[in-house]
Amino acid sequence: MLMLRFIHIFTKLNNNRRRVTFSYTLSRVVSAALFITLADASSAAEPVPAKFVGVETCATAGCHGGADPKHFQFQFWKHSDPHSKAFSTLNTARSARMAEDLKLGDAAQNLQCTSCHAPFHALPANLMSTPLKAIESVSCESCHGAASNWQRSHTRPDYSHAQRVTAGMRDLHHLYIRANSCVACHQALSSDLLKAGHPELIFELDGQTQSQPRHWQEKHDYHRGQAWLTGQAVALRELTAQLQREKNPEPNVVLRWQALKWLVQQARVVSGTADHLVPLSDETGKANLEAVHRIADQLAKETSDAEWNETQTLQLLKRLSSIGNELHGKVAQPLAARRAERLVLALDRLSAALPADTAKKLDAPLKQLFASAQVLEDFKGDTFAKQLAEFASQL
Repeated sequence: MLMLRFIHIFTKLNNNRRRVTFSYTLSRVVSAALFITLADASSAAEPVPAKFVGVETCATAGCHGGADPKHFQFQFWKHSDPHSKAFSTLNTARSARMAEDLKLGDAAQNLQCTSCHAPFHALPANLMSTPLKAIESVSCESCHGAASNWQRSHTRPDYSHAQRVTAGMRDLHHLYIRANSCVACHQALSSDLLKAGHPELIFELDGQTQSQPRHWQEKHDYHRGQAWLTGQAVALRELTAQLQREKNPEPNVVLRWQALKWLVQQARVVSGTADHLVPLSDETGKANLEAVHRIADQLAKETSDAEWNETQTLQLLKRLSSIGNELHGKVAQPLAARRAERLVLALDRLSAALPADTAKKLDAPLKQLFASAQVLEDFKGDTFAKQLAEFASQL
């Protein structure tokens, strides 16, 4: 499958890697805007609703629009970050064809498209400090939160991270919050859009963090394995929520959910919460979906808050490289192929966290696994299982 290889290439390249597809719902954008914050952590004033101020307020040379390493973020976003081109995607021939199939009219004016590609489109005026245009695409406040209550104070050298967060800036150092800021536009996609030809989305918090053109520095305690598992649990929650919403989901959506649930279950080697996913079925009944949704969210929170070390990452990697028997035999080929699709991406991210000499030994068998999982219709579980055993032997 070309999409799988596409993701692999982008996660293996350096910081010029890009991925831009979005399916964020307007309700999430609006709810983020309605988040109530304090104008100042030390103030006794009444809470003030946060408003969006727009990317231009960040773009002056003395703030984030300069050329030096401390003030380059706006220029970097504008010229290097694919998020800045999200709105222009809606003016392509492909978007026009999908909009025509779905009878949406102009894709650049329809909320089903702009909620992710242009979050400021149709945003209520009372949530904006000044009129903002859809052409701003996915910009600073899409990730960092509505800035009216922290814009002036967040650059003060005496202002702590906790004070910024109290003032309303989104705490993107926290993996659970970071994953929630990205997942809705990078994982769940309505069955209607899929049928119309929109590319499938696969959310990988660590992979997409690494491929994002970097305008920040990670904290010293960032662990790729921890980011990967937090992201996968959040992605499972979002796919589950999609099945709860849709009356007639596209069959591949169900398969992808089943495959991801199976993958996250393997995390029980590092988290007991994942144990509770094991007895849950692959059925899409109301009670089962509610249970998966609850447990996936709990797992994401606990993983994000856990004390993590590289031993846990290695435990996950060893576990995932030992389950080749679950990819053939009694498992139907379409589901096995979808399991392999998610599994090989997981192996890629977790092996990247290992010491360089170990990761290098895994590169050749990993390429074989990607090749075997690339075309879903041609997937052969027994072949993949043998290749997986070879991968495991190099650990």
